[in-house]
Amino acid sequence: MSWNERSRCGVGLMALVAATLAMAQPALADCDAMPAAKVDWNGCDKYKTTLSGMDFSGADLTKAVLARSDLRKSDLSGANLAEGDLNRAVLDNAKLVKAMLDKADFGKSRLQGTDLSGATGTNVDFSRADLSGANLSGVNLQKADFGRASLANAKLAGADLTGSDLSRTDLTGADFANANLTKVAFARAVMAKANLAGANLDHADLYLADLTGASLDGAKTDTARFCRTTMPDGTVNNKSC
Repeated sequence: MSWNERSRCGVGLMALVAATLAMAQPALADCDAMPAAKVDWNGCDKYKTTLSGMDFSGADLTKAVLARSDLRKSDLSGANLAEGDLNRAVLDNAKLVKAMLDKADFGKSRLQGTDLSGATGTNVDFSRADLSGANLSGVNLQKADFGRASLANAKLAGADLTGSDLSRTDLTGADFANANLTKVAFARAVMAKANLAGANLDHADLYLADLTGASLDGAKTDTARFCRTTMPDGTVNNKSC
């Protein structure tokens, strides 16, 4: 092989190695990119930013900091918010349909009338959040923390909240029809006029819960804990005390 041929081979090999290394490098988030569908803000800091009415559908917001940001009426459908920080964010009437929420922090956030239908995630923090009138139909949010949150008149039909904490939560008028509420903690929750028809309450804890006027038609309650629980007819159930 001539010197020129060896030189050309060497250059070609170096180009191949460079291309391979470039492909192996993870794509970097573009934190300066304008809000848009499928934008990559992975790990970006957008603390206390006004983003109301924006389209973030399909966006990568993994580990993004959106705490105290204004996201009212924004579309985050299908977005990945895993481990995102949305503490005290305002998301009234936003869309998070089928969003991925693993370990996201919505603590003390406002989600009045927000559509989270079909959203998925484990260990999501909604503690002290305001989800009144929100749509959580068909969500799969196992082991979520809704402690002291407001879910008054929220729609949770068909939701899977297995192992979640809803203690001291306002669930007045909430719709849990056919929901999976296995091992859910409802201790001291206000569940007046809630619809629990067909719900699975296996091993759910209803200690000091208020079920005044609620519907339990067809609900599975055999293994649920009833202790100082106010039943739909106003009587107190101490079966498990």
